[in-house]
Amino acid sequence: MWAFGQRMRKRREQIGMPQLELARLTGMPQARLSEFEHGVRTEMTVSTALKIARALGVGIDYLAGTFDEEAEAAPAAAAPTGAPAPGPRRRGRPRRLATPAGARG
Repeated sequence: MWAFGQRMRKRREQIGMPQLELARLTGMPQARLSEFEHGVRTEMTVSTALKIARALGVGIDYLAGTFDEEAEAAPAAAAPTGAPAPGPRRRGRPRRLATPAGARG
C-alpha cells in the first residue's frame, strides 16, 4: 500500500492542501497521515481510505492505483469546457413514455 501513500501525498500537493488541513477534514491525526505518506504505516481500513480519498477529491481506486495509466493524468478532472454539467439524478419510478394520440392500447 506504499503506492497509496505516494499518490495521497502527490494529490494533496497538487491541490495545495497542507497535511494539517487534510487531518482536519478527515478527523485523523496529522502524524498518522504523515506515516501513510512516508510508508511507515501501510495498512488502513476501507473507511479510512475513503475519508482520505473524499477529502482529496478522488476515488479510492486512484489512490490505490487500481485504474488504467491514462486516468492518472487527470484524477478528478472536471467536465470538458463547454460540456453541460450532469443534472441531478431522479429518484423514484421511471416516467411512462407518452403514446401518440389515437394509439391507445
